[in-house]
Amino acid sequence: MFRFRSLFGRLLGFYLLIVIGTLGILGVLLSRLLQDYFFAAKQGELVSRGATIAELAGPLFRRGADQKETRHQLEVAGRMLTGGALIVDQEGQLIDSIGRRPLVGADSQNSCVVCQQIPELMAAMHGQVVTRTGYSPIFRESAFFAAVPIRVDDSVVGAVIMHSPVLGMRDTVVHMRLLIFGLALAAIVLSTLLGYLLARGVVDPLRRMSRAAGQMAAGDFDTRVPERGADEVSQLGTALNRMSAELQRLEQMRRQFVADASHQLRSPLTAMQGHAEALLDEVAADEATRTRYLASIVRDGRRLSRLIEQLLDLSHLESGEAKLTLKPVDVPALLHRVGDSAGDAEGQPEITVEAAADLPPALADESYTEQVLLNLLANALRFTPPEGRVTVWARVESKHLLIGVTDTGKGIAAEHLPRIWDRFYRAGETTKDGTGLGLAIAKSLVERQGGQVSAESRVGAGSTFTFTLPLASR
Repeated sequence: MFRFRSLFGRLLGFYLLIVIGTLGILGVLLSRLLQDYFFAAKQGELVSRGATIAELAGPLFRRGADQKETRHQLEVAGRMLTGGALIVDQEGQLIDSIGRRPLVGADSQNSCVVCQQIPELMAAMHGQVVTRTGYSPIFRESAFFAAVPIRVDDSVVGAVIMHSPVLGMRDTVVHMRLLIFGLALAAIVLSTLLGYLLARGVVDPLRRMSRAAGQMAAGDFDTRVPERGADEVSQLGTALNRMSAELQRLEQMRRQFVADASHQLRSPLTAMQGHAEALLDEVAADEATRTRYLASIVRDGRRLSRLIEQLLDLSHLESGEAKLTLKPVDVPALLHRVGDSAGDAEGQPEITVEAAADLPPALADESYTEQVLLNLLANALRFTPPEGRVTVWARVESKHLLIGVTDTGKGIAAEHLPRIWDRFYRAGETTKDGTGLGLAIAKSLVERQGGQVSAESRVGAGSTFTFTLPLASR
């Protein structure tokens, strides 16, 4: 049994309510319409036959006419009637009757039976055609009536009162009603079945999605729901599966991040602890060894501090806490400033800047863009030998500025390129100077400004890292 508190119960209940209500109203209206149609058709038939009989009965009101032949013709016509006909004169006196005879007739004390029993039909004496449906004391039953005037020489001399029992027509109407309501009942049964299947088809996928969402909430991101069709419910299932996959991926990234961050933090801490314990235990006997240990502690401390700062920067960027100030930025001036600040160290490759002085300004946050360039430059300098060269450049492409850093270093293998923007990923790097966060931070900074990053590289032929920035409106 279904409960009306459930979605399935409400869907099926409302569906059946609509179907039953609609079919019920249509059945009543159609039944009434058919009854009115049959009644109107029957009355029209009586009027038509009454006009024929009125024409046949005309000689009864002419002097010298052959009334015997007229009555014979009327008798023959009466045999084709389902009811009967009364022929009356202007006073309502019964002249003749054919077909079914009245149960109450005229006698010596009742010379105007029709005008007394059916007075509204006497309007036919004024030349009108009158119809009526109701009980008749003359025939002691409900009947259809039609009064048609009889004219002789353009004068109304009498009327034909046609009658036909309602009972037979009512039987026909009852049968039609039974047929209509039987069909309506069959339609309701069929609609109930279809409504059940429809509601089940909507609710079952939602139940599976609910169970899948519960499993996801419990940490099981391998669950999936079947994807069938292209309707809204199927689209919801597809979206849920995508969300589950995005959650197989964020959870994996979280675990990987925790593992990588733990490793990155543990390495300098272990080294610092080891050197500090060696100094504390006076294992380093000479001054040179102590100085080397202290220098290592300072270097690892700086690396640890830089790692923590970069983690905080990345957290602020991804949480949306970092605020951007977008304004027109003079890109050539920014590139020269970054190149000059990064090119002071000895034993590093030459840094050149290639950017036309008339480049249009970019709509960007200047400090964030400078940090992106510094991160890309630091990455290029780390993997480029002293005799190599690093080029910082910019040019206009379509509706944005394309800014890049190209080096002549050892390059990156193709299988590493898709992951170089991931946190802590260092593409086979063995040096301890990098944290694996510089490119990830650069990517977040660029995307926050509405740009995109990309990289191209060949092993032994260097690498090119590029990013886009929107142009400032002029």
